Amino acid sequence: AGKPSWDERFLRQHLKENPNVDLISFFILRTPTDPANVPEKEMSLIPFPVDKIFDTELHTFDVVIFQNFDYRPYPMERFLPNIRNAVENGLGFVMIGGDQSFSGGGYQGTAIDGILPVSLEDHQISTASSALHLTPAGSNHPVTQLLRSPSLNAKQWQALPKWSMINHTGPPLPMGSTLVESPTLANARGRPLPLISVREVGQGRSLSIASDSMWKWRFTGSRDGGAAERAYHRFWSNALRWLVRDPAHSRIQVLPSKHKFEAG
Repeated sequence: AGKPSWDERFLRQHLKENPNVDLISFFILRTPTDPANVPEKEMSLIPFPVDKIFDTELHTFDVVIFQNFDYRPYPMERFLPNIRNAVENGLGFVMIGGDQSFSGGGYQGTAIDGILPVSLEDHQISTASSALHLTPAGSNHPVTQLLRSPSLNAKQWQALPKWSMINHTGPPLPMGSTLVESPTLANARGRPLPLISVREVGQGRSLSIASDSMWKWRFTGSRDGGAAERAYHRFWSNALRWLVRDPAHSRIQVLPSKHKFEAG
């Protein structure tokens, strides 16, 4: 759920190109407060199907993504506990930044606040650009493994296009970890600003991306040999597989030394 933007365009394109993903997306083109000069029945836009998505059909989804989405105009506060309960029972949840996301979207103190990886104690949005720095947790997490070599992976993150329009958030919550942080921007506590964070929530998982600037990775074209664009696809493939608990992304794996064994 969200509104049209470069960030939304490239993520939607990636998801549609993935044969393992069945995508349902809705864009907010008109809010209830927009002036209407014609009757509702004569409009071509369909109403935002809040009840169907967040109540009757929610159990059929594997991952829900809020991409710079403010829930308040629609009014769907009564459905937020449904999302929290679904995440606790195994749903994957992603919140992507922007001016209508995190605290800017009014999520502080709601049921969504209880499942995010980071606390919503800061309402600022920084317009300064920031590089991306892997934390120790990010160096070993399957979501942020863009390259197999740890040293090359860390260098890849440092070389990626910088982000701007970054949402300020608080530190990770219990069972949460920050994977990527800003080396130059700090939150209200003076700690490095979390950029990408994850959290285990009951049987489900959540992911927060505190910016709507990741589209820049795909906008570089072949300027860096296509490394940033490949990183974009690899990141989102990793993230989706981790959110749905793909066995290949388990933190602990047991592999046999060979495929066949003799009896005994």
